[in-house]
Amino acid sequence: MSFVNLDLNQIPEVQLLPAGEELRLTIKSAEFKESQNTAGLYGINIRFVDPSRPESEAVFQWFSIPRDEDSAQVRRMRMLELTGLLKSFDIKFGAEGFTVDESWVGKQGWVILKADEYNGMETRKIDKFITRAL
Repeated sequence: MSFVNLDLNQIPEVQLLPAGEELRLTIKSAEFKESQNTAGLYGINIRFVDPSRPESEAVFQWFSIPRDEDSAQVRRMRMLELTGLLKSFDIKFGAEGFTVDESWVGKQGWVILKADEYNGMETRKIDKFITRAL
């Protein structure tokens, strides 16, 4: 028998980034992969952080790559979301597409977050991407 000496009554509160405000986030990690829930659906799983608030919870977001079998509306929504991400975080793209690689890590962009829920816990998701003129 093993005893685990851990007080589960003392779980620290999660510090969420504010919703509804313009925030400058940094990409901490980005991975192109197949969805665990839908065979044949690929996307980019990104972890965003706010370096000015290191105690805050990271924002995790999945960006689906449009598929041929998607409806025109779904395909358009996915393309607009990807375009917003790429423009806001100054990631190069063109008619031929774009590359997901380690160069994304450290890129910064402006967003507005919204409150969301995942497995019964409050989280944050990106609501809008903001493109700033240089």
